[in-house]
Amino acid sequence: MVYLVGGYKLTPDQARNWCNRENLQPPESNISLFVNRWLREKNITTRLLACDYREEPIFLVVTTRRVDPTGKPTHFELFKEDDRARFIKEQIGIDDVEFVTVPNPYG
Repeated sequence: MVYLVGGYKLTPDQARNWCNRENLQPPESNISLFVNRWLREKNITTRLLACDYREEPIFLVVTTRRVDPTGKPTHFELFKEDDRARFIKEQIGIDDVEFVTVPNPYG
C-alpha cells in the first residue's frame, strides 16, 4: 500500500519567488504554513506540501491524492494532469512547473 499525492513541483527558489510575487514574507522554515494560510484566505482548494521528490526537497502544490492499496513506493500508477489541476495552477498563477506524483510524501 502506498499514499500518493500529485500536483505541481516547485523548487525552493520557485516557492520563494512565488511568495515574493504575492507579497508574502514567510520565514524560511515556514513557507508552507504561510502559503497554506494565504490559500485558505483566497478560498483556493489546494495546499502546499514540503516533501522530497527523487531525493530532492520540493514544495508540491497538491491537486490530487489517494491511497493505492496494491502500489509500492517504487511501483505505482502516476497521476495525470487534469482540468482541476490546471484550474488550480491558473488560480495561483504558476507557470513552467512540472506535474508529478509523489509516493509517501511524509516518509
